[in-house]
Amino acid sequence: SNQAAIGGGNEGGEGVNNSAGTITIYGGKVTATSWAGAGIGGGQGSDGGTINIHGGTITAQGGMASAAIGGGSGCTGFTVNIYGGTINATSGANAAAIGGGEQSTGGTVNIHGGNITANAIDYGGGSTDGFGIGSGASYTSPTTVNLYEGIITATSYNGTLNLKTKFVDTGGVSWPAANNVSTKPDNKTLKSITLLAANPANGDYWTTFYCGHTGYKIDDAENAYAYTATVSSTTITLHKLGKVIPAGTAVIIVGADNSISMTASTDQAEHTVDNSLHGVDVATPVSTVLGTYSAEALYMLSKKNDNLGFYRLSSEDVPDVPARKAFLALDNTQAALAPQLNMVFEDATDMQPVLEAEENELWFTVDGRLIGRKPTQSGIYISKGKKIFVK
Repeated sequence: SNQAAIGGGNEGGEGVNNSAGTITIYGGKVTATSWAGAGIGGGQGSDGGTINIHGGTITAQGGMASAAIGGGSGCTGFTVNIYGGTINATSGANAAAIGGGEQSTGGTVNIHGGNITANAIDYGGGSTDGFGIGSGASYTSPTTVNLYEGIITATSYNGTLNLKTKFVDTGGVSWPAANNVSTKPDNKTLKSITLLAANPANGDYWTTFYCGHTGYKIDDAENAYAYTATVSSTTITLHKLGKVIPAGTAVIIVGADNSISMTASTDQAEHTVDNSLHGVDVATPVSTVLGTYSAEALYMLSKKNDNLGFYRLSSEDVPDVPARKAFLALDNTQAALAPQLNMVFEDATDMQPVLEAEENELWFTVDGRLIGRKPTQSGIYISKGKKIFVK
């Protein structure tokens, strides 16, 4: 068949809908092999459509002159967006593993994260035919390849390659962010680099981090470590995770410098610890995140009056939860106690600072109901065992 295993049919042929349309994969285990069309995408001569991969374990093999993920031979355009997952793609003859088939027209590949392997088909004896990422052979116009983040291994790049961030290969060679890269990282494994800015507090530097699709490791030269956090009563306890931050793990990072360098990694975390921190990959409305976690309030690490701690994120001031940062989602009881939250290390020998909340007193209504922070509405309240009138 000239159809894709998942996607479109061949032009004027067997497919009910020639175009691949939009294909979205969120997770699971997917294996797609085609005889003549793409593994995932377009059939011969058809529009490759839009392919969105957010996660999962994907194994794809392109058919004759067709990509594993993208367009079939003679395809008339496609868009491949990879946001995460473990992907192993092998091209058909004269095609790209991820991108276009032979004699393809245009197309775009965007890799935002994940662990990606894109190989040209191997006929044995060291003979390969095709490309890793980009256009197929004899293309009409080149495929544009944008690498934003992740761990990416490709036999070769055919087309226009844009590095949207800094990468390092396994040989220790740095690849700076640049458009239309002339010397391409063929047969190399690229790992994206992230540089975080940190805020000073009590002699150390603090920040938070989250990435749902790619794991990271704090560089060995950095005097910094990642911590998870749990909340109990008025205490946030920090648990040492170590240098490795697995994908989908929100953390607090404490270090000795105001910038922290990390490299994409598939390593396992050094420790298994509990965690109450969450994160999002893209800016998300506060109301949406509250609903997701059935929470009363969200708290993020920030400075207030020169005090570093977890403070409430107000949707009136900041409509969206920032991307790639950690936050706490607290229920009614926890939110009432939040103004008194103190941060302590589970292992007292880890770091010296203990960050205390700005306010140290609990406030109650006259009938004994805990309201947490100092009230703004006029009335009589109880704090520190005394009745206090708030104007």
